[in-house]
Amino acid sequence: MKAIVTGASGFLGSHLVANLIKEGFQVAAIGRKNVSDLPAIRQKNLTGSNYFIFDLDSPDHIKSKLKESGFFGDDLKYFFHLAWGGNNGLSDIDIEAQSKNIGRTIATYDIAKDLNVDRYIFCGTMEESFAEVYTNLDYNNDTKYNRHVVYALAKISARHALKMSYLTNGPELLFATNSHVMGIGDTRDSFLQVTLRKILNNEDIFMFSRSTGKQIFDVIDVKDCAKAYISIASKGILGTSYWIGSGEPKQLKEYVEIMNNLYSKVKIKYGNSLYDDVLLDKKIFNTDKIKLDTGFLPSLSFSDTVVQLVDYLRSQK
Repeated sequence: MKAIVTGASGFLGSHLVANLIKEGFQVAAIGRKNVSDLPAIRQKNLTGSNYFIFDLDSPDHIKSKLKESGFFGDDLKYFFHLAWGGNNGLSDIDIEAQSKNIGRTIATYDIAKDLNVDRYIFCGTMEESFAEVYTNLDYNNDTKYNRHVVYALAKISARHALKMSYLTNGPELLFATNSHVMGIGDTRDSFLQVTLRKILNNEDIFMFSRSTGKQIFDVIDVKDCAKAYISIASKGILGTSYWIGSGEPKQLKEYVEIMNNLYSKVKIKYGNSLYDDVLLDKKIFNTDKIKLDTGFLPSLSFSDTVVQLVDYLRSQK
């Protein structure tokens, strides 16, 4: 069996590649960087894959090279689309740059169709849930702002474009949206990652000086998340959108306190101001659908994830 993964040089993508290889797949891993330039953990995850450096703006070249390498035909089961360009990650407010991702997504679906892929799995973002609320706000009366909205709206638009493309026939479409992903090899400066480093350095936490930290959040370990994507690919129902998460969303402050209790127990300063952003309901993070259709259940708790991540971070020093 064979599979294709875009965004394979990334944090989640490299773990997905490693899990597919463990499941016996021959994997075409598509990335933008040389393997030698990646962190050691990602290099390890990509070992055993067929790694390609491709520009997603050159779909004909991609298709040709994949065919030359044997990635086409009846044994090509899955195409996982995780790659997403931009100038500043989630915070990219460059509308033109983010809009290009919509066209690239359709191009990858067309590639999957021409290669005779069975199923195409699109990777969404938790930020889409915020964007859907933002687009319904009355800006005459509401001044809430979130720098992730442009990125998220491009993701939403790509979903709709894929659904329109499927009307012309092609690989079966499935959609996955994951909660915040943490784990070994995470190099991003996310709020929880930065906070964890402060705790390990015995620095007091003042990030909640203007907020109570009561907004609902959810975290899933990267290894569990990668397994969930494979479960969706193999057992998911055509056209369904699945949420990948812990199944136990918490207030953001609870995650901070769990990390703090595991290690230094530094001082955490909470503010009295209400969270100045839209608030997500716990039901957004509901994982009943993925459990029912695929049987997937995460195996690692947030505490497990933090301990493994800290061990990894300390080993890098």
